[in-house]
Amino acid sequence: MTALNHKDFIGGVLIVALGVFVCYSAYHFGIGDASRMGPGYTPAIIGAGMLVTGAAIASAAFHTRDPLPGVAWRPVIAVILGMSAFAATASNLGLIPAVMLLVGISALGDRDSRPLTTLLLSVSIAVGMWLVFVVGLRVSLPAIRWDF
Repeated sequence: MTALNHKDFIGGVLIVALGVFVCYSAYHFGIGDASRMGPGYTPAIIGAGMLVTGAAIASAAFHTRDPLPGVAWRPVIAVILGMSAFAATASNLGLIPAVMLLVGISALGDRDSRPLTTLLLSVSIAVGMWLVFVVGLRVSLPAIRWDF
């Protein structure tokens, strides 16, 4: 039986798949050539680099053995529920409460998270998101909706 490092193999295959997608997308932009570069030239080079790097990582995975890791379902479910809560409440409650729900629910995936730390983190991230998206980028999403 061949030794296989599952994490490296899966990671390499995912990088190759992303490289294929980038190269395919770049082709539709028009690649051109080295003297007359089209808008897809740089993405095509990056995609090709991803293909080579991913193939190297995946092929190197056959030289070491690593057991297939189990899936930690608690964090996966908590993050999915947090993102769902954000999507459901962002337009109804506003950006700040939606981000606070996202962070608070996602923190339930970590057994070591504490309520005060989670509250401070959610407030700071929510205010940061408000500064970046509403103040900086002028996204038309209210910080807090009072008329829900």
